Amino acid sequence: MVSRLSISYFLLLQLLLIVACNAQIEDPAIDEDFWANYQAFDATYDLSEEPISNLFASSGKAIGHVSLQEASGLVASIKNDGMLWAHNDSGNPNVLFLIDKLDGNTIARYRLNGINNIDWEDIEIGPGPEDGEIYLYIGDIGDNNGQRPKVTVYRFAEPVFDESHRSVLTELYPEADRIRLVYPDRPRDAETLLLDPITKDIYVVSKREFRVGIYIAPYPQSTEEDNVLIKIGNIPVMFATGGNVSADGDHILIRTYNLIYYWKRENNENMWDTFQRKPIRLPYDPIEPQGEAICWSRNGGYYTLSELNAGIIPQLYFYERK
Repeated sequence: MVSRLSISYFLLLQLLLIVACNAQIEDPAIDEDFWANYQAFDATYDLSEEPISNLFASSGKAIGHVSLQEASGLVASIKNDGMLWAHNDSGNPNVLFLIDKLDGNTIARYRLNGINNIDWEDIEIGPGPEDGEIYLYIGDIGDNNGQRPKVTVYRFAEPVFDESHRSVLTELYPEADRIRLVYPDRPRDAETLLLDPITKDIYVVSKREFRVGIYIAPYPQSTEEDNVLIKIGNIPVMFATGGNVSADGDHILIRTYNLIYYWKRENNENMWDTFQRKPIRLPYDPIEPQGEAICWSRNGGYYTLSELNAGIIPQLYFYERK
């Protein structure tokens, strides 16, 4: 015989499930009309006198020189422990570099056959269409003259290092998705690619405006047709040259030539809500000759890397979290 208490408990569970399902359905982030009615924000916070955070070491530790001359993208590998992925930008071959995070030495080079390097400017890593797989996202998004009618993000499974790859150029033929992006207003130069690992949305941050624009390509992105980017807002940052989202999606970095900004995501909120809050300024010392790349480490610190400039050989720096 079932007690009244058991029946009441069962009914309560059913009610909670119905409420949870309804809440999910009504979530504006997944409503089909949400983006059609979305209004881009214009962040008004003042960053001119933002103090430098003491969460991290006040100066970067010099790890070692890096052999890339025009380093533009940097991200911590997930499948290859202790290593970083890096690449050059326009005018260079379609080659990825696997770098030792302990000394900056290039461990291996991979030519990505079938993937063009018009102007690779940033790289991200994280989930994608196949559950359990880790993908690299290469942002061929540079456009110095603001003339490209569309730009491309290449998504493919992260390569796994083998000892036969050490110190040689390995030919890869990745099954890469081509995610073609079109701006909703006009072509723009961009050097910052962000991946939200929670939603798998792709973000592009423009570079040259006084208040850079942030654009989104919501998941799932089409690999057959052009994806028209949606502008989510402007932030008071100029010359954004790189960025990265942590593996858990809670920590966001955007850098310029001489500043680094950090946003803390709260309770898995939408990233466009996170960007509307004032960021924290992070330590950046020494200032690099032409700082382009930045990424989180797997333990919470962050790396920075510059292009070769004024004869100064690029140095990999690490800022440890206290």
